[in-house]
Amino acid sequence: RKEVNIKISHDVSSSKDTRRLVQDIEKTLEAHFSSQSFNTTITSKNYLNLKASDTIVNSQAYSLIFMIIIIVIILSFYFKSLKVGLISLVPNLFPILGLFGIMGLFQIPLNVGTCIVASIIIGVAADDTIHLFSRFYKEISQGRSTVQASLITIDHEIVPIATTSFSLAFSFLVFILAKFVPLTEFGLLSSYVLILALISDLYIGPIVLTLANKNK
Repeated sequence: RKEVNIKISHDVSSSKDTRRLVQDIEKTLEAHFSSQSFNTTITSKNYLNLKASDTIVNSQAYSLIFMIIIIVIILSFYFKSLKVGLISLVPNLFPILGLFGIMGLFQIPLNVGTCIVASIIIGVAADDTIHLFSRFYKEISQGRSTVQASLITIDHEIVPIATTSFSLAFSFLVFILAKFVPLTEFGLLSSYVLILALISDLYIGPIVLTLANKNK
């Protein structure tokens, strides 16, 4: 058995360019060695990082999809309405969009720390959504109009929701003292998304509820 190591020098650093380079190498290997008794293996630090990043991205997507389905199911059963379960996604997804938006703007990569922010925060946001929606439909059941129900809901729920959100946000900020960069990014992003979730629940939530129940 004979082995040959072929080293390729390059200046590629981004995942996108690395993936393109790997694809070109795989095509070259297939074109020249596919019909012969050669076994080829691609390996390097960049290649392993690429595989790791693909794993992180895929796990992020799967975990978000799973969380969204669970939230819809739980809220649908809780309020006995699939419609309510679906509209509850609007205030819950807004902070997630804000998360990926700020990560893209400042080129913050998905890593061990940042990949779990969305899954954790969407669970926290769902808790506030349940309180908000429960109060709204309680007021509706007492004969209030949608506008009155929204105003009363905000008036009664703003203090507990804001208190828990700010408490958690400041708690996550402790991680910025860590020397491990992914942990620092996790703390900053978690605090940021918690504030977005608070804004979403107090502003977008009542608007969505009012529009979805405008005939009541």
